[in-house]
Amino acid sequence: MQGEKFKMREKDYTNICGILENLYEEAKHFYYENKEISIDSSLKSYLDVILSRVEQNKGVLSVLITLLVYKLYNPFQNIKLHRAEFEGGFSGRTLDTKCVTPFMKSKDFPAMKESGWLTRSLEQPHPYDFNYPGKITPKEVKQAFLYIVHEVEDLKKSPKEALLYIFNRLLDIKETTRIKLPRPRNLTIDDILDKLKSHFTHPYASRGRSRLPVLALYAIYRILVKELERYDNKRLADLLPHESPDDKTGMLGDIQVMDMKGKVYEVVEVKDRTIDYGVVLSALEKIRNSPPDRYYILTTHEYAVDERIRGIINQTRSIYGTTLIINGVMQTIKYYLRLVRDPSDFIELYVELLEKDASIKREHKEVWMKLFT
Repeated sequence: MQGEKFKMREKDYTNICGILENLYEEAKHFYYENKEISIDSSLKSYLDVILSRVEQNKGVLSVLITLLVYKLYNPFQNIKLHRAEFEGGFSGRTLDTKCVTPFMKSKDFPAMKESGWLTRSLEQPHPYDFNYPGKITPKEVKQAFLYIVHEVEDLKKSPKEALLYIFNRLLDIKETTRIKLPRPRNLTIDDILDKLKSHFTHPYASRGRSRLPVLALYAIYRILVKELERYDNKRLADLLPHESPDDKTGMLGDIQVMDMKGKVYEVVEVKDRTIDYGVVLSALEKIRNSPPDRYYILTTHEYAVDERIRGIINQTRSIYGTTLIINGVMQTIKYYLRLVRDPSDFIELYVELLEKDASIKREHKEVWMKLFT
């Protein structure tokens, strides 16, 4: 199947996804049995440059895996010709979007949001040869990337060996950077609150700090819906990704409790800002079509309820039957911790969410660890 004549169909994408999965399983076998992967030394040295910066150069990694797996699937394709408009080219971006990026995400490997070809330095309309003008940085990464393409395409080095080596190294990186977070038990409620406050207010360089109080409240709601009579025959809705807009998801807030008929029963909206008239008015607009029994607006900042806000609270109650409650995050958590049977259960659930939530970065986890060392 010549590159210039071969047209990708849906079954081809399915087959390539299958190749990635099979190579991943083979790489796992090598990794967990501590076996060496046979690979050309020159190719390995260039791959090591890319793999030393997987977080900073996720786009390069994604594009490289796409080129390698397609060369493995269609050996006749010149993988330097990474765009469909090139004579004899193919759509690397489509293959990345359909197969490579979803695969990387499913394995918890460093992944782009959609495709490496959305990175300006990689999507230039020029072949991936030594004259490629894209400003891939740093220079050693660009050089390594172009040399890998050259060695696989021109010197006929094995794309399978390269992929196995990449996946083996990614497994090693994931395992060695996996942080086992402490789950202390027998803390007093005051101890828990002190640790949470420190965790919430640390001056992080990474984004995601505002997600922490949401996770804490969601953890405690997981206990409340099981233990409190108020939540009999109620269920906690799944926690959506951090930046999911409410108007797209249909959610009325960050946390929702539903009744058995699927109606919203209770809502918690968490704000990392001062509560003002606009915030409360926005809450009123959200609940018009599906008013819950209670709607909490909780803030990590100081707050005050003025007369205009009291007016909305009264209006919400009289018109919609919804109790609108404005409070602080820490005050609310303190109150709830006094209601649960074992506050240690809260710590267990909070740490579980810290480990799994995509918005939580390594920095947030390291700060949690330091709080207990």
